[in-house]
Amino acid sequence: MTRTFIFLCGLLVFNAQAYTGKKRVPTRAVDTFLTDGILIPDRENAMHVVGKRWGITFYRVAGCSVDSVLQDSIDRYNSRSDSIVALRFGKGWDNAFYKGIEKEYETQRMVRSIIFNSDFVKLKVAELDKEGKGLHAYLEPANSPFAYKASLSGWRTINGKDEWVSYYRLEVNYITKEVRIINSAIIKE
Repeated sequence: MTRTFIFLCGLLVFNAQAYTGKKRVPTRAVDTFLTDGILIPDRENAMHVVGKRWGITFYRVAGCSVDSVLQDSIDRYNSRSDSIVALRFGKGWDNAFYKGIEKEYETQRMVRSIIFNSDFVKLKVAELDKEGKGLHAYLEPANSPFAYKASLSGWRTINGKDEWVSYYRLEVNYITKEVRIINSAIIKE
């Protein structure tokens, strides 16, 4: 518990603000919110993509079991972050932000559908299903319009140990429904 408190204090100091007159000016380009609890991975992926566009990051400090002291620390930290972000984007910024997450989530659902309907991905999913393992797609917008970069990852047994690996790195155009393999080398993450 003491380490957690020290860590949270460190984050507060690291996210310090400079003051010029009455107006606060953030010293960093990115504002951080602390998260806890269980998030659905696909929604969390969308939240991080939208956060990156807004200059907001999310840092998980706890899973689903959170005591009241840690929850109070998280709430205080996030309240401060919310005030800073509101200065940058205006009051009610969170409504637009969460609408952006929903839109991103829907786009990513479409991209995942294209990926998981590709023949080579279906074969990999069938192979992993036999081993009782799954395949997960992590997405981020590519530099070209209507395209996403995807990393397909999952568990693999290497030398008798389960390791988290990336099976494929892809680029997916969700308009043309083209899935292009960038790299298919298995990479330990």
